[in-house]
Amino acid sequence: MASSGGTTAPLTTVRVLCSFFLTPESGKVDSQPIHKEKFNLPICQDKHKSLHDFKTHLEKFTDINQIAQNKGLGGNPEINIARLKKVPGGVEAFSLRTQDTWEHELPVITADGNAMLQDGQIGTVKLVTTIRGSVEFLENLGKFYRAFSVHFKHQPREQHTLQEAHQMVKGVSSYFKSTIDEVKSTRNSNSVTNGPEGTIASKTATSLVLVEKGLERLDTKFQ
Repeated sequence: MASSGGTTAPLTTVRVLCSFFLTPESGKVDSQPIHKEKFNLPICQDKHKSLHDFKTHLEKFTDINQIAQNKGLGGNPEINIARLKKVPGGVEAFSLRTQDTWEHELPVITADGNAMLQDGQIGTVKLVTTIRGSVEFLENLGKFYRAFSVHFKHQPREQHTLQEAHQMVKGVSSYFKSTIDEVKSTRNSNSVTNGPEGTIASKTATSLVLVEKGLERLDTKFQ
């Protein structure tokens, strides 16, 4: 992406979960959401260094005001932001109310962290989790389906030999293992992944390995 000063940071796609909560007259937000919306939101560290600019970008991209009005929750929400961190027994939130804290946490959020965006008027909470390498992620997911000739109804399908299918699944399994290793390295943690960290859950990775090994045995048996 070119600019007058050279190049800017690339866009990072983050998955945004907007959960709407009722706010009674007491001001205490209900614990259970009444509605949820999901979005894939592009973020650029250079363009969205300003907390105000990021909030404006979020509101325009998600059209959160219109959604709130359609649900009878009012409009023009005030958005507060916090970064979420998993801790034993729950989640810890770090408030990002100032420009200084936003600039400090933005690289963490766009790299592999979480952010909670809370609407002060209607109690909207938005959980933001980075999708790392979304294009490669989807390409490998598609490769797994094609290995087994999964296709849309009434559309042509790919046909592969057992050996070809084995190699395709092996490549997919290897790719997702690399994303898990990358996430663990970035987070400096050996904990198993569960999905929100920016890659697949460890159980899914184990299932991929089992499928790969099963195809390998079949391929060897019929050679």
